Amino acid sequence: MELIIAVASDDIDELRFLEEELVDVDELRGAVRRQAAPPAEGELGAVEEVLIVALGQGGAAAVAGALATAVVAWIRTRPASVVVKMLGSDGTTMEVEAQNIRGLSPEQVMQLSSDLAMRLESGRAPSR
Repeated sequence: MELIIAVASDDIDELRFLEEELVDVDELRGAVRRQAAPPAEGELGAVEEVLIVALGQGGAAAVAGALATAVVAWIRTRPASVVVKMLGSDGTTMEVEAQNIRGLSPEQVMQLSSDLAMRLESGRAPSR
């Protein structure tokens, strides 16, 4: 399963910053690449870039867990306007907003990371 990750932010460098964070995670080494975003229906071409993460068949648990933990940890350090959007090849969509996790306790952050990892691995749509 491949996952497409887009970053919505006022700063166009945020996607690059996330990529730098993800490629430093052992479980994600070699599984992350940047490419032009696919054009929306009716558009001629792509101008945005996205990250493509290979989760392995069915979304390998170790990779999904590492990705979820890294994304949540990274987004907690970003401005409140950052939103990370993830789209699985099976149609699963997930969004994590910086402003929604800023005030979470360490336990709540761990739970969010765990929930996100389970959704990535199983391909289920999030309930949040």
